[in-house]
Amino acid sequence: MYRWLVAAEPQKEVWSPRDLGRAIRHERGRLGISISELARRSGLSQSFLSAVEAGQSDISVGRLIRVAQALGVRFADLIDERLTSGVNVVHAAERRVLPGGDPGLRIAMLAPSLDGTRTYAHCTIDPGATVEPVGLPGRETFIVVGDGAVVLEFADGSSVRLRRGDSVSFPDEEIRTVRNGVPRRSSTFFWLSAPDARRA
Repeated sequence: MYRWLVAAEPQKEVWSPRDLGRAIRHERGRLGISISELARRSGLSQSFLSAVEAGQSDISVGRLIRVAQALGVRFADLIDERLTSGVNVVHAAERRVLPGGDPGLRIAMLAPSLDGTRTYAHCTIDPGATVEPVGLPGRETFIVVGDGAVVLEFADGSSVRLRRGDSVSFPDEEIRTVRNGVPRRSSTFFWLSAPDARRA
């Protein structure tokens, strides 16, 4: 059932920080807003956004989603200009891997939702890695583990260990850390980020 998640990793196309910066700058120009206005709308610092636009700084997925929301575009529009609002196909060998942002975590983008409100990704977390995602208010996360195990720690101090085939959903802002639960090999999981319908 989860074989597509645990098969050998195909060659992936890396979306560089320079490409990402160019896409953000293009969308900001299209809107006719300054970088300081983008900083205000996204809640990120102007100096950080300037470095991202220049391709000189990595950005986490959570922060990138905030930038996309501030620009009024689909998250996927910033990382894949080939996508449309019709049928979007992303072949395994053509997945874009997000540049940096969270050391020890590789995020390969899957086909986006048509309305741009949901983000789908295949994630690989390295042995011994712990990442601290940026939780976004008003969004929910769904995770299903493909191979290995992951341990999630939440704001209230609770944690859950997920093994192959296990799944969980939670309000995005509740997550504190995601850790590989297997000591000597990578773990994989499918990740979905969506608006929290309870807050619509």
